[in-house]
Amino acid sequence: MANADFWRDLAAQFSNLPDDDGAFEIEWHVHADESRIRWTPSATGETWEQFKALATLAVSPLDPGSGGFETWLSLLKDSMPATSIVSVRRHNSDETTLEFKEGTIPHACAASALRCRVLEAEARGKIPCSNYTRTLLSAEAVKRIETAKREADKFTWEAQAIIDRRGIDLVSREAEIKEQGGRFKSAEFLIQAIRLEYSRLKLSAYEYEICINREIESIWKQAKLHYSERRLLESKYSSQAELHADQPTARTVAEESVDESASSEFERLCTEAHLDNETLADFAGIRVRSVYRHRAGAAEPRQKVQKAYERILSKELNRPISISSKSFKRQ
Repeated sequence: MANADFWRDLAAQFSNLPDDDGAFEIEWHVHADESRIRWTPSATGETWEQFKALATLAVSPLDPGSGGFETWLSLLKDSMPATSIVSVRRHNSDETTLEFKEGTIPHACAASALRCRVLEAEARGKIPCSNYTRTLLSAEAVKRIETAKREADKFTWEAQAIIDRRGIDLVSREAEIKEQGGRFKSAEFLIQAIRLEYSRLKLSAYEYEICINREIESIWKQAKLHYSERRLLESKYSSQAELHADQPTARTVAEESVDESASSEFERLCTEAHLDNETLADFAGIRVRSVYRHRAGAAEPRQKVQKAYERILSKELNRPISISSKSFKRQ
């Protein structure tokens, strides 16, 4: 096994390759009845030759007997998200069936540099993680993520509490929507915390993208989110967080959008009553977007809507609630 300095230097060399402005990716294709993988790079000849030379060098301490850069490509392929693999079945004119799998290794230079950084960490004594990119995180960072994970559970329990309190049929569409909403909020809370920890590593944009997309895929599967919700998370958290001196914990960024000190009275009452925007919109007969603006202090509701808010808040909090126009202003 090579020492840490070898992997550190190799990571720098991969990072310094042209990468063809991020367009360098490697498609792979394998038939079900074949073991050999066919690789198709989308790179200039110069970039591809430089990449193969570094990949061959990277393989030498890992698998001395292989002697080929394709071993490195296989390592990268196996670290890509499972959803990037497509199984294809084609029927030929002679009534035979052709089965094969195919996929893509995006940002091949960044993926290689990231893998070298992980191998460097392992060479320095870090214990490998099942999600290999987590090996880059410090023990303190992992603890903060675990804390955020426990805190994120509150959203699923809040959704269940609303269902129980209102006696909603557990097999109804309404219960399903509220449970799904709770799972998504929980997933997003956790992703925000994870995003901060990877941002602290000061990775390249493409390296960060690989890390965060692996994390999102894992949470997407565990939380049983819709595919559209996964894509939404990928879109929202595709860039690294801006770091400030007053962001010492994972919880800070996970709650950056909920500033209690600057929230309106109406927002605090809704939070206390565990009322989500969809429930408020249904009760008041308005759009969800309007509720969001009312809770954010960006607009005041009409008197009819305001009275509807008072009724549902009084019912949920089991005490008379009276709100005025001032209740919708941030304090």
